[in-house]
Amino acid sequence: MITFSVMQAQNGDIHSSDLNFQRDRMIHFADSLMGIDYQKANSFCMDEANSIYVYDEPDLYCDLLFRAGASAFQMGESRISDSIMLILTDFGIKNLHPLLQAEILFFKAEAAQFTGLKIDAIRFAKESLLIYEQNHDFKGSVDIHVLLGKIYISLDRNELAMEYFDKAIDYAQESNVDMYLFRAYINSANALLKMNHMKEAQQRLNVVNDIAERTGNINFKARYSHIMGQVYFKQANYQKAEEYFSQAVKYFASINKQAMVSIVVTWEAAVAVQTGEYEKAVSLNKQALEIRRKVHSVGMQASSMYNIASSLIRLKKYDSAFYYIEQGEEIYIPFKSRPDYIRAYDLKQNIYLNQKDFKNAFIVLAKSKSIRDSLYHIGNQKKLKELESDLTLGKYEQLRKEMETEASLQQIESDKNNLILNFLIATLILVIIASNIYFIYVRNKNKRKVILANQKLIFIQMNSHFVFNALTAIQSLIYKKQLESAIHYLTIFSSLINKVIATAQKKYISLQAEVSFVLEFLQIQKLRFGDDLKFQVNIADDLDLAQIQIPPMLTYPFIEYAVEECVQQSDSDALLIIDVYKTGSMIHYNIIDKGLGFIDMDACYIKRYGGQEIACEHLTKERISVYNHFYKSRITFAEKIVMLEGKECKSLQFLIKK
Repeated sequence: MITFSVMQAQNGDIHSSDLNFQRDRMIHFADSLMGIDYQKANSFCMDEANSIYVYDEPDLYCDLLFRAGASAFQMGESRISDSIMLILTDFGIKNLHPLLQAEILFFKAEAAQFTGLKIDAIRFAKESLLIYEQNHDFKGSVDIHVLLGKIYISLDRNELAMEYFDKAIDYAQESNVDMYLFRAYINSANALLKMNHMKEAQQRLNVVNDIAERTGNINFKARYSHIMGQVYFKQANYQKAEEYFSQAVKYFASINKQAMVSIVVTWEAAVAVQTGEYEKAVSLNKQALEIRRKVHSVGMQASSMYNIASSLIRLKKYDSAFYYIEQGEEIYIPFKSRPDYIRAYDLKQNIYLNQKDFKNAFIVLAKSKSIRDSLYHIGNQKKLKELESDLTLGKYEQLRKEMETEASLQQIESDKNNLILNFLIATLILVIIASNIYFIYVRNKNKRKVILANQKLIFIQMNSHFVFNALTAIQSLIYKKQLESAIHYLTIFSSLINKVIATAQKKYISLQAEVSFVLEFLQIQKLRFGDDLKFQVNIADDLDLAQIQIPPMLTYPFIEYAVEECVQQSDSDALLIIDVYKTGSMIHYNIIDKGLGFIDMDACYIKRYGGQEIACEHLTKERISVYNHFYKSRITFAEKIVMLEGKECKSLQFLIKK
């Protein structure tokens, strides 16, 4: 075992060059091990962390602890990883030097982000940022702004994320250090790539390339080539993507970063799939799998096995595909709470449908739905916490201003006599106390509104009776040997379920996605009700629905009530009309009731578990109020009368300010 001696009292010179050199050597060695063998990296980091007296080198201890937790997770030891990260997030920083506090808060933020505690991650990161900015620490400021950018990207708050990435670039440019510049630009380019802002991403990658060429740093060149490959992949330029991925593999291999080699090889396999070279894709994914076995990355092994199975299905080698799916399921058990776990069921369902084995396809679909429901519930809980964070994170901006004010007072302290100074401090304290009391009052009042509104959003989830009835109707088609119709409706049903799951993770969806969801729901319901259910969709030609953002499932409660409660009790010529058009800057999204009778606000409700009934009008108005107040949306909702064929018909009108 390699042991490094790094002992220095934390209250001494925290910038000691000898201390930093030894620490950098140790961390570099740990990073090297993580590139070739997570098991060895975990053992090394735990041994070294245990050999350090915690409060002699608390920052190094936390650094090693984070790497040990990350390595344990890659090994499939999720419980050990969670335990290590919990120790790190609970680590005390009282009485430490301010810069040590900032560095440890950074590691606490990384640990919270790693375990999905995004609100805690933001809190730790912003506390660290205040200290770094007060002490004009460029490296710390760059790292914290990059971390906050990553966190906000994961929360789909892209505009705020880019503000932090841009600020990281400002600090890096002020420092004029290549490492900081590279870190700021490569991470901001990666974020822009995820947001599909290709032009801006390439502009920043040009700067990254200049830094890599100027310094000759192989790691810089490897990461640049990797991201450029992804840019061309997204642009469907697979030849250029393959060229850059090939360069990245060579660069990463030359510095022995085998884990990264396996990731880039997987991208090469994705290129092969897109160009129809499925045998090559299988070979490349097997190569990646072998590397991941050597580095002891359990989660990535399972991903490789699913990738191999996917290509084998395209080659119609179903037995071999089943083998890799089952192997992947077995080693993916520690990662069951992650969405990728569901891939095994999707692959099996694909095989059964290709073999026209509809019975087993239904069985797999039922299991898959159960797991998706569980993941959906977890996602909803996280979503509620994220919504709460929108109300509370402003507290940290207030804290920043308070600390800046305090620093300003300290600078002029020598020019003020004690009497005036004490008076100012007393006044400041009173103002802070009064503002905090008012802030807490408003925050708690608003938090209750958001929580109540979004708890009701959970009830908008699809009624389990609808799922049962839809599957029964499709099963009836199979018994009647109407297999083409069964496959058609099963495809629509699968798409509908996927849209429900995808929608649950978003604050906004496009109007195109909303209308598509409603149409698929109505098509499935028409299979049940036949000619009793009639609907019509009118969309203006000059509208691009993909560019219009609205809250998810905005009209679904009314549509569900119309179908479930009104269709069978209405006249034969009753009609549900969806009308979408534009006047000026307003988008009209209207639901027109021609003889169905569902626009009766006193009686319009949806039924949920345990017989609970939720009034559609109250639920919708409450949701719109939350969006208009907290997310600055501009949506109005009202009941209107429209004329159709000389008759008055009731209409639900949603006006959306574009």
